[in-house]
Formats: sequence, structure tokens, C-alpha cells
Amino acid sequence: DFYPVGCQGIPEKKRLDVSYLDSYAAFSGPVETAKRIKTPTILVHGTADKHVPFDHATRLLKCMQSHSPMGHEGVVLLKIEGGNHFLSSKKHFKQAQRGIIANLSRMCT
Repeated sequence: DFYPVGCQGIPEKKRLDVSYLDSYAAFSGPVETAKRIKTPTILVHGTADKHVPFDHATRLLKCMQSHSPMGHEGVVLLKIEGGNHFLSSKKHFKQAQRGIIANLSRMCT
């Protein structure tokens, strides 16, 4: 019904929208979704995420590399060591930002 948001030390709660919850019912699964992705993709995930285990990101990476038309070269996992679900510390946010820019530069050349 509620999920935590906000910055470190300043928790905030917001009510989940029903349409957000309904979107899970319409999800066709990772394999079917991966088959439709035709653009380079950067997955960003913190290793200290308490909402979604880091293992989910590694499994999604393997699934996308196996089933996406982009293959291994078109899907990258940016691992943010110690980052939480929201990358709420400046250090982790900046690390993600640098990694995204570096990967975009590589993908666009």
C-alpha cells in the first residue's frame, strides 16, 4: 500500500497507484519483454538494494543477452557497489551517472 521514498535520513511514504499494481498483472515476463527490446540498454542496480535483490539484475542481464535482438553487446549491467534501491547517496548517484555516460559514449561510437 505504501512504499518508502526520499533521501537518506528523510524517509517519506507515498501511496501506490492502483494502475501501477495492475501493470504487474499485464507483465508478459522477462523473456517476452527482452525479445521486444531493440535498443542498447544499460541496467543500473545497487548491491545494497533492499527492495530488489541484486541477483534480479544479473538474471535480467542474462535473459536480455540471450533473448534480445541486441545480444551481449547491447545490454550492460552497471553495478553500483553499496548503492541502495534509490541510489540516494551522492557518491552512488555520481557513480551511476559516470557509468551511464561512459557506456552511452561507448555505445554511440
